[in-house]
Amino acid sequence: MPDPPPRTWPEIRFFRAVFRANAAIREGHRRHLEKHGLALSEFDLVASLGNSSGKRMKELAEGMITSPSNVTRVCMALEKRGLVTRQRSDASDREVLARLTPKGQALFEEIFLDVAAFTRQMIRAGLGEKDMRLVADALDRFSASAGDG
Repeated sequence: MPDPPPRTWPEIRFFRAVFRANAAIREGHRRHLEKHGLALSEFDLVASLGNSSGKRMKELAEGMITSPSNVTRVCMALEKRGLVTRQRSDASDREVLARLTPKGQALFEEIFLDVAAFTRQMIRAGLGEKDMRLVADALDRFSASAGDG
């Protein structure tokens, strides 16, 4: 018996559902962050550096939502606004450390809980706790195995 048409495959439904959810989350956050004058990638960087003594650029790139190649551009934009500083590491000329300025830390403290509450409300509007855990676990397993294929 031949395979059913590709548009009916559960893998294609999964693929489309993940992208629709991603688009909805990004658009909701884009609108919410507008009032703070930040793009999602900028908030992600501020949140990554908040309450820390700084991070290596490589470490930031590995942990952020944005693409690793975009981290330097985002840092530079926030540096121009006086929110982030970057400097060479004392340990290595190749390492660059990023830190929030006092102004950047104040912004983090002002908006982080607001954005976290918005995220929570947005997701809870569509999913219960059990569903959140199931989806997160499934996506974590998928992400861990996706590099193998």
